[in-house]
Amino acid sequence: MKSRRYQYDVAVVGAGSAGVSAAYGASQAGYKAALIDRSSCLGGQATNCNIPSYCGFYTQDESMTRIVGGIVNPFLSKLSQIGADYTPVVSPAGNVLLPIDPESAKYALDECLAETTVDLYLDTLVTTCHREGNTIYSIECYDDEGSFTIEAKAFVDASGEANLAHMAGADMLTFENVNLQIATLVMRIGGVNDNIQVTKHDIEEAITKGIASGIGPFTKETGYIRRMPISNHFVVVLASQQLSDLTSQHITEAGMFTRKQCWAYLDAFKKFIPGFENAFLVSTGPKLGVRESRHILGEYVLTKEDVLSARRFEDTIGRGSWPIEIHASINEPSRYTQIHDRSYYDIPIGTLKSVNIDNLWGAGRIVSCDRNAFGSIRVMGTAFATGHAAGVAAALSQGEATYQCQPIQDELRRQGAIL
Repeated sequence: MKSRRYQYDVAVVGAGSAGVSAAYGASQAGYKAALIDRSSCLGGQATNCNIPSYCGFYTQDESMTRIVGGIVNPFLSKLSQIGADYTPVVSPAGNVLLPIDPESAKYALDECLAETTVDLYLDTLVTTCHREGNTIYSIECYDDEGSFTIEAKAFVDASGEANLAHMAGADMLTFENVNLQIATLVMRIGGVNDNIQVTKHDIEEAITKGIASGIGPFTKETGYIRRMPISNHFVVVLASQQLSDLTSQHITEAGMFTRKQCWAYLDAFKKFIPGFENAFLVSTGPKLGVRESRHILGEYVLTKEDVLSARRFEDTIGRGSWPIEIHASINEPSRYTQIHDRSYYDIPIGTLKSVNIDNLWGAGRIVSCDRNAFGSIRVMGTAFATGHAAGVAAALSQGEATYQCQPIQDELRRQGAIL
């Protein structure tokens, strides 16, 4: 079979919120961009993990000001055109978020990238990274036809797990004697009458009664439940597991264990929540929602103090507004710490730039930050912002170790970013 080799200015690995935005940014800046992902659709966790909402698009104060632009502008426009509801809502915890309908998000993102020059490689696995000195020069990819090579001047790792950075030998942040944030398998439940309202207390009571009657396994006795627009299904965030590594064996075990939990929770709800007698499991996942794994070491490490003090930076490339949200253990409820005045903080460009790989930029939940700052910057709304900046920065720097922040900021603003 004839070998396949493709050349680009920017290659982006991972097509979630950060990756889609990175490819969009590079393309809109006039550069040739490739977007590679092992999934069959765009959107990442929003479309593969049953996640019920985008967090981080808005400030958390009463103004609910949107602070993320770029591809988010045409994305919301596409959602509006197909009748999807993207009105911001306030969660039971008091945080502003935007509900997700996965099928609407898939289609809207397809349509956004169809209007660019980005080349898409879905259902594609990155298997190898080649570098010379401190520079990546190509990646080996694999699809159902076999192997092929993508060469690029600059690369963006938006994989969520820092897979490209890991392959390239990029320096990583390490955290001693701490648990990474837990992974969760989100479930959707149908068959419940439209007029049924369910509270957090109802969930807790049903689980308590379920435990007493021998139903299980359960890892959490309290969690999040919300009825979704369009489908009227309930989304339930409960089934969880602590991850110690990213081996296929461990991820497989975690997936099976959390699916078992979902069926146990459904059983308890059907028996102990009035109106759930005919409830059924619409879907789980299909992918386990991994919150945290690897973090690159960047030229700057965003800190808890930066986030909570709503710090401003001259070299900002975007804004973050989600409170610090910590899911420390499967046996603990999530904890929130709000940003000063429920405002936003600036994200400096150094959090995206690998400290030791000259042409590698990180985006999404792999960016350079401490454990607490990660609880804020990891969310998908903010990932659109860091991805956009990483794509533009990768394009304009063209593989050089040095870069100029001002032209990157100017191009981001030209593309509708909010800095």
